[in-house]
Amino acid sequence: MLYDEKFIYTNEQGASIEMSWFAVLNVVNYDDSLPVNYYTNKNAGQDGETLSSQSFDVRSLMIDCVYQVQDDIGAYERNLKRIFNPRLKGTLKHIGKDFEREISVKLNEIPTIKHSGGKGTLMLDFVAHAPFWQDVPVLSTLHLLRLLCRFRLLLSVA
Repeated sequence: MLYDEKFIYTNEQGASIEMSWFAVLNVVNYDDSLPVNYYTNKNAGQDGETLSSQSFDVRSLMIDCVYQVQDDIGAYERNLKRIFNPRLKGTLKHIGKDFEREISVKLNEIPTIKHSGGKGTLMLDFVAHAPFWQDVPVLSTLHLLRLLCRFRLLLSVA
């Protein structure tokens, strides 16, 4: 993960948290794997195989973070457990310099939280049953200004 990228996780209750180089939760390891199953046929005397079809398994996303809290670390960890509740579904957004995409996820297991001396680690293991990232359309400031000018022009004409 690059320094100008970030993740934002939002659970179905609306609680969200940012994970990036400049947030309290700093991402140190990110693994995004999508296994593919190939179905093939082989006939007698045939060289190689014939690809019949392929399918994708569920996407596995693992994010390891570190954090350092100046205030009450217990309250911060309770907040992490409230946000990363394994019973709740959520949306993981991956935002970069030129892109914004999201995927619907659920925690595969209870998040692992370890701490000592004001520093802690958080290990998240997500599973996405719909395995593909979806692009989020990003409206630029210039595009919004054009839309606003057209709207004002329509109002002045009417």
